[in-house]
Amino acid sequence: MKDRFDDKRKMGAAVLQTVNSSRNKAVWSPNPPAETPLPMFNDKVDELAEVQELLGNRDTSGAGNATDSKDTAETALEDAALVMSGKLFVYYDSLAKFYHKAGNDALSAKASGIAQKYRFRKSDFTKLRDGALLERTLSVFVGAAVLATAPQAGWGDGLSDALNAALRDGTVEAGGGVPPVTTGDKLITPERAKITTPKIVDLGASRTAYATWVTAPQDAIGKRKILNQQTTPMLIDEQDSVLDALDRLIEHFRGTDEGDRFIGEYFTARMVRNTGSHSAPETPPAPAPAK
Repeated sequence: MKDRFDDKRKMGAAVLQTVNSSRNKAVWSPNPPAETPLPMFNDKVDELAEVQELLGNRDTSGAGNATDSKDTAETALEDAALVMSGKLFVYYDSLAKFYHKAGNDALSAKASGIAQKYRFRKSDFTKLRDGALLERTLSVFVGAAVLATAPQAGWGDGLSDALNAALRDGTVEAGGGVPPVTTGDKLITPERAKITTPKIVDLGASRTAYATWVTAPQDAIGKRKILNQQTTPMLIDEQDSVLDALDRLIEHFRGTDEGDRFIGEYFTARMVRNTGSHSAPETPPAPAPAK
């Protein structure tokens, strides 16, 4: 299983490198075709880079790192919480401004109030320790998680069941109780604000990793191993989903010499090369026939 995850991680890295090469980026970056469906090709490239960044920060074998320390875990949690709180502030502040211009003062005020809850500076996290840091980052984590339509298992701290129950009971309103903007010229959605499953997973994993040092330092390395084993498959699944979308979107660049070359290089990079198993190499997705 270790080799399988590592092979897929490396394949995703190869695709990202291929897509971002200077000559290929010249095909898709300057002016994506108007008919490309949302989310745009470049949005999916950003998502792939995000997943790759998170996968690069963990050991896909789940073995953990014996040099991990409480300080390292604390810094990782502070950074993840600061990034997510910033995304939440921008998202709700954008909704507040949109609904204000639309004349809906009630929703504007509600969104503005939520935005202020996530207006943190880095020092608002770094000055805290142990339980106080876990409590503040929990509020950020829950704020991000309620924006998801279906909270997933593996987010840490058993919050999946708790969030689903809260959504059912009305204790927590889906989307923070402020509808996203999904039509018109301006889209304001969690996905566009980069409040995505990989980032939520990373924040939950960072909280769990830090909590192990707070509550039981001697068990921290073993628990980190279990944590990596739980979250890595979720990130690999997310990468598969992003790549499936790219497989479809890339066909919009077919029809020119540059576009056809780009597509060929892309699907070559999409091959999964099994580096440690005895099974046959996985066949890359077949590109759609030229029209």
